[in-house]
Amino acid sequence: MVQIRKILVCIQFNKSCKTTVPHACALAERFGAELHALHVLEASSEPDVAALPPDEASFASGGADLVLAGIIPPEWEERLICQRAVTFGVPWIEITRYAWQHEIDIIVIGASRHSAWSRWVRGSVTDQVVHHAPCPVFVICHTERRFPLA
Repeated sequence: MVQIRKILVCIQFNKSCKTTVPHACALAERFGAELHALHVLEASSEPDVAALPPDEASFASGGADLVLAGIIPPEWEERLICQRAVTFGVPWIEITRYAWQHEIDIIVIGASRHSAWSRWVRGSVTDQVVHHAPCPVFVICHTERRFPLA
């Protein structure tokens, strides 16, 4: 029997966040699982940049709780055990590493919204996570259709 004790939701701060977080929360509640929210700040290829981007500046001053404040709706926050983390690096590598280190049972991530050309040239975080994750990956497609979560 498969046990889902820990669920990782990847926070991308785009449209997909509106669908990935509620789905991850619903899964966590249904399985009585701990919910981990992870945001990865991409490592800059320009080491001489003096100012930190907004997300990195928030992280430097207040940590993961400040960067991810309010990302999990209060009605879910009260009912779930939630962990928040922010890491620096290559997103798919950091997501995969976090899943290994925290023994995550399922990863919830939004589908990438890049063009076919962009995905071919650079790849997509979602594709890389699906191929390298140590556990099943639940890919959520952002859609205007509404599906009941409970």
